[in-house]
Amino acid sequence: FPVTITTLKLTDANLVGVTVSHDSPNASVDVCKDTSFKAKTLFSDNGSYDFPLTWEITSSNPVNIASFPDEKSPALSTKKNGVIKVTATGLDNTKKEIVSPEFQFTIAANLRTVDLTPSESFELRQGQKKTIKITGTYLDNSTADITKNASLTSNNLNALTVNSTTREITIVTGK
Repeated sequence: FPVTITTLKLTDANLVGVTVSHDSPNASVDVCKDTSFKAKTLFSDNGSYDFPLTWEITSSNPVNIASFPDEKSPALSTKKNGVIKVTATGLDNTKKEIVSPEFQFTIAANLRTVDLTPSESFELRQGQKKTIKITGTYLDNSTADITKNASLTSNNLNALTVNSTTREITIVTGK
C-alpha cells in the first residue's frame, strides 16, 4: 500500500511585511485582458508562507478602469487603459493590518480592433435572446476573448436590453 507522509509546520511567526509583484517585465497588461498579481509575505522568523491577503486598487487614472472581482484573489479584470496602484493586505497576530507598498501597474491601450460574433445581421422577435461574443485583436496581432471585460450598451433601452453579465441581447418590444 502506498504511504503518504504529510509534514505540517506550525509557527507563531508574525506577519511583518508584504510585497506585490507581477510576471510582466514592464508591469503591464493589454486593456480588456485579465491578469494576476503575486505577493510575497515576510514573517518574523524570516520565512515566507502562503497567507490570506486582501487585494485593493488604491488609485486609478482614469477611475474605474479595473477591478478585483474577488478581493481575496489576486486576479484583476481590466476594462479601460490607464495606470493603477495595487496593494495586498494581511493581518498580523494582533489583527493589525500589514499593507504592502503600492505597486504601479499599466493597462496598455494596445487594442486595435473589436469583432462581434455573430458578425452578420440577425433578427429577434419580442422576448427572444441572443448572446454576443466579443473578440479583441491587439497591436501584436494576438487575439483574446474579451467578452466579460467589454461593455455592450443599447442607445434604445425601450427596444432592447443588454445583460452586462451574460452579454445577452433581449428584444423588449416588437420594434
